[in-house]
Amino acid sequence: MLRDRAVCMDLARECLKRQGLDKIAELAWQGVLASDTALASDDLELLLELGLACHQQMLAVATSEPDHAISLAGWGARLYGHLLEGAEPQPEWVAIHQEQFCRYGSIWIHRRLKAGDHGWSPRQRQDLNALALQLLEQLGSYHDPLPPWIPSMSMWQELLGMASAAADATATARPAGATLITIVGNCQTHPLFLGLERALPSHRFHFCTPVHLATPEEVKDLHRVLGETQVLVMHRITPGYRDGIGLDGVTLEALLPAGAHAIVLPNLHYEGYHATIGYAHDDRGELPGLAAESPLGDYHDFLAMVAAERGLEAEAILELPATPAMDDLLRGWHRRSLAELARREHDCDLQLSPWLEANYNASGHPLPLFHTFNHPSNQLLERLLADLIGMLELENGMEPPRISDTMEILGRQRHGILPWTRQALGLPTWASAEGRSDWETSWTLAEQLGASIGFYRRHGWLVACNRKQEKFQLADRLLALALEGN
Repeated sequence: MLRDRAVCMDLARECLKRQGLDKIAELAWQGVLASDTALASDDLELLLELGLACHQQMLAVATSEPDHAISLAGWGARLYGHLLEGAEPQPEWVAIHQEQFCRYGSIWIHRRLKAGDHGWSPRQRQDLNALALQLLEQLGSYHDPLPPWIPSMSMWQELLGMASAAADATATARPAGATLITIVGNCQTHPLFLGLERALPSHRFHFCTPVHLATPEEVKDLHRVLGETQVLVMHRITPGYRDGIGLDGVTLEALLPAGAHAIVLPNLHYEGYHATIGYAHDDRGELPGLAAESPLGDYHDFLAMVAAERGLEAEAILELPATPAMDDLLRGWHRRSLAELARREHDCDLQLSPWLEANYNASGHPLPLFHTFNHPSNQLLERLLADLIGMLELENGMEPPRISDTMEILGRQRHGILPWTRQALGLPTWASAEGRSDWETSWTLAEQLGASIGFYRRHGWLVACNRKQEKFQLADRLLALALEGN
């Protein structure tokens, strides 16, 4: 199957980036952070394979390339730590390898830091020290009490001392007036963090893992960092989130020092392009187990549900032209979605709904402004980034701020846009019928819709328990009007 140019160029750039195992592991970790949906089964397999490769190579190069071994231990610990924290049970050997990532990684970092200067900047030493302390803390969860061959107490005390010295050195080397900016929120904050780092190289940043993934240790570290933060950039997180783990906005703002302030970002969400795709209702509790089989993962296609119930096929549906009544329905859904985003933005410090309303169907976009209804494109995120930098009142040079030159950070999955929607909203040629089911797998709208229809035929109970969903009723009405008009 032929891919369009954008897909081919994205893949070419991705292949160009893959210069070593640690780079591939870093890319995979960015993929983990890029979405709050559960990982598909093939992604879980990829993390398992990468972890095994990191473990094998770190032991092989520990003597000849100690810094490379440390990097591999760190990425392996992140990948396997995520697997072990997930809902899916992992083989026993995953925990065994994770223990060794933590053990050897902390020992190697401690040894390198004690050996003296290796050309590292104060910030690099500080980051390595923080990683060693985190690995050492994780290591303690595998041994109670700690065996004598883990020199944990002396290592811990020495690393804490080094951390203090590294922090003092970083403060001395920091340009006068440099600001510490801390970023907290959902998966949309990660590309903003990358863009801020590129645009403001003289400033310091602390990025907290997206809030649905953050561990108690990461939350503890965040609380410590907030005490020296000048600007907190955050999504609005409600009190009680994740059983009160300490990530809600009220708690985070209370930890800021005097004179610091918070900037609240809008959570970008727009359903105009994908009116019939959303999250399904599940009265059996079986959906998490079906995520790997579901063609759209955690998303669900309500038009496909209706088609499965009516006995219709994807190709026949996509050949039905839209009627004026269908145009009205889809334009109404578009206006309602913009109004809902404006309502959500009302108590935020930045608003993007006016710009989205003016530009949702502009001709100059390389891609739709949303890959899915809750994953905006780099272009839209860069617009928010520019507004954020303007609010920070920090000089960022002459070039417009960029997030990435090589990939759509939140574009792991891209849903095709129905021809009915393209007509109703007057969308230009960038509103392609081709999407992407994964980073390296493109598919047509007919394939996307057809796979979903087959899935719902195999799981008719899911159709039955979603009939009262508003998106199901919208899809049902659209299909009824299309059939009546033709």
